[in-house]
Amino acid sequence: MTNNLKLKCKICGHESTQLHRHIVLSHKISIKQYKEKYNVEKVNIGWSKGLTKETDERVAKYGRAKAGRKITLEQKSKQSKSFKKYLKTHKHPSSGLQRTDLMKEKIRKKLLGGKQSKETSIKKSISMTKLFINKKIKPNTKFKHGHFFSKLNNKEFYYRSSYELEAYKLLDDDDAQSIIKSWDVECLKIVYVDENKQLRYTVPDIFVEYKSGKKQLIECKNSWRLKDRRTQLKIEATKKYCDENGIVFSIWTEKELGII
Repeated sequence: MTNNLKLKCKICGHESTQLHRHIVLSHKISIKQYKEKYNVEKVNIGWSKGLTKETDERVAKYGRAKAGRKITLEQKSKQSKSFKKYLKTHKHPSSGLQRTDLMKEKIRKKLLGGKQSKETSIKKSISMTKLFINKKIKPNTKFKHGHFFSKLNNKEFYYRSSYELEAYKLLDDDDAQSIIKSWDVECLKIVYVDENKQLRYTVPDIFVEYKSGKKQLIECKNSWRLKDRRTQLKIEATKKYCDENGIVFSIWTEKELGII
């Protein structure tokens, strides 16, 4: 099975499944300008559209080649240089077309931490929360991180700081095992409103269930971070959640964890 579909350039009649590079390089106009001027919806047709690895060897070969492929340091360096050059000149690396002033302003705002829309902020917050809950978030390499095996739970937990590691050790020592039924990490999400009045989610560090039936949420934090306004809002929301659900809320700083 083959894919014989092709598109014809409205300017010169050139036919291809991938017109975008031809339009930009040969006619020196952007894809947006081309679409608006000639009232077309698409300039590319995927060469593999309608094909599967079972029916076409090219698709199967591409899939095998891509599986497990890693970017080399040389490729990363090349990409970095290309991107830095683009940021300085605002010219597309392959086409050489100059970006408009509107696009420059959008890029500038993004790089300077420009304000996001309320919808975008909420989507990002929900996405990050899901990553935390599903244990897929990338580690913050600024802090000590790794894995801790819990004898009490007979499973491995990931820690993102030395504070969390010390907390895991305390919850898993012999004395704790005599009174604790089980404990888990980053398993709850709690809604809060940030300083910009936007809806966000916070994920407490540790949830503990005792043999007596008592439940506890623990947040591991540096004492200096407790002065941060967003941290305070998260704590307020977590306290409210705990009060409403009969859970004890605790903040473990370096003092409680014995970290000097």
